[in-house]
Amino acid sequence: MGIAKPTIFIVGEEWKPRTLIRAQLREEGFEVTGLETLEEAEQLVRRGIAFPDLLIYDTPAQTLDLNTLQRLKAWAARSSVLVSTSASALAGMDLEREGLHHVLVRPFLIEDVVRKVRLMLRTVLSGEDESPAAGTEKGKRKA
Repeated sequence: MGIAKPTIFIVGEEWKPRTLIRAQLREEGFEVTGLETLEEAEQLVRRGIAFPDLLIYDTPAQTLDLNTLQRLKAWAARSSVLVSTSASALAGMDLEREGLHHVLVRPFLIEDVVRKVRLMLRTVLSGEDESPAAGTEKGKRKA
């Protein structure tokens, strides 16, 4: 019997980045489900179909609205959350204070996502504390 693969949900309205990230993470050996909205992710959990070890919320939006922020905080209480967004969406926000310690700022490389996911899952699966020092990272080009 093999070791269970870590489960990842990638949520994002834009299908191209979601598909590219999902494909690379699958290539790396993760079990990945791509979803367009947080509602879809919440439905899978509510129905008992799947529960992720990690949720990636990818938004190029200019702002993160209060409702989405509250919902991501709820996810962070149950699972690790990685937010990937634009620098302008982060203006005036303190995501660490909100309990969202892991952020990738666009533009970034897909390899940046994979590296961050591996670090986060190693921490989660080993039971270590997640370090807020992991914080915000900048990449070099768009996913």
